[in-house]
Amino acid sequence: MVFVPRNERLSDLLADLPTPERERLARSEVKLLDHLDRLVRRGTCPTGQP
Repeated sequence: MVFVPRNERLSDLLADLPTPERERLARSEVKLLDHLDRLVRRGTCPTGQP
């Protein structure tokens, strides 16, 4: 868990995925973290910095 200020919006990194893929990731923490790690490695994960 991390602190997120009330005035900061978090991006939904799964929003662009097809529904079946989002549901598959939502069922498995390991798969979800693997997906997010891949986004970071590719440089496609927003950092939250302006």
